[in-house]
Amino acid sequence: MNAVWQIQEAKNRLSEVVERAVTTGAQVITKHGRPVVVVISTEEYTKLTKSRPREKLVDILRRCPVPGFAIEKTRGPARKVELS
Repeated sequence: MNAVWQIQEAKNRLSEVVERAVTTGAQVITKHGRPVVVVISTEEYTKLTKSRPREKLVDILRRCPVPGFAIEKTRGPARKVELS
């Protein structure tokens, strides 16, 4: 369960905010009634920022679900483009 803390209360009860982030999940801190920061556990942060293998754009586009959309490789030379 995510809890919402006003910034002053979060400052006064930082240990509790951190403990709850570790045990129950993300803790949202608000300033002037608007969410500005989320405190999460290191474990959750690691999951969110874990490096994934990068795909080539052409491979992503080849999986495009749009009917009739296709990318084909050509073996010929690149086309010439006039630059003004």
